[in-house]
Amino acid sequence: LVERAPRRLRHAASTRRYHGEDINANGGGFSGLVVRHNVFDSRSSGTAVVCANNSNIINSSVYGNVFVDCAAGNGIIAGTSAGYLAGVQVFNNTFARCSGAGWFVGGTGAPTGNVANNNLVFGMSGAVGNGIGVHDYNAYFQTTATPTEAHGQTGAGDPFMDARSNLHLAAATLPGKTLAAPFDVDADAVVRGADGTWDIGA
Repeated sequence: LVERAPRRLRHAASTRRYHGEDINANGGGFSGLVVRHNVFDSRSSGTAVVCANNSNIINSSVYGNVFVDCAAGNGIIAGTSAGYLAGVQVFNNTFARCSGAGWFVGGTGAPTGNVANNNLVFGMSGAVGNGIGVHDYNAYFQTTATPTEAHGQTGAGDPFMDARSNLHLAAATLPGKTLAAPFDVDADAVVRGADGTWDIGA
């Protein structure tokens, strides 16, 4: 469990000797990993922020996090050429001004059963990589490579109170997908959907 880190999480840059990732399955793999209610601010270029590198991440969940100004070549939540994601749920995260191959990439091998709902992507590539079986109810603002989703939202505006300092929503999004506990409470301990609309993003 990686939860409510007391400060912003920031990885070191990748070098020829070391990969720079915040959470890396290298060497053993993860099953049942939960990453929730953190702020990742990883400006140094790395492989990924949540990374299946040389080992796999399976049956895990990443929800209610903010990824801001992250630089990750393979993608923000991503597999690699030597590790993949399978059965990973990515719900109600905010991705803002990040760089790399996309925000959710399965990796090489057998990346199956991955699901992405209710995520907000702003000011970056909206690309969803290989191995992401279901992605819907996500919102894309000022994005490139924006995918088509049956219940997705797109916009050219800024959805935040302040895009540089306060990533709380300035107004409600289109309704997201209603999810069961534990995904129904945000990082501010607010019950999602209590006002009648399940907002998208962290």
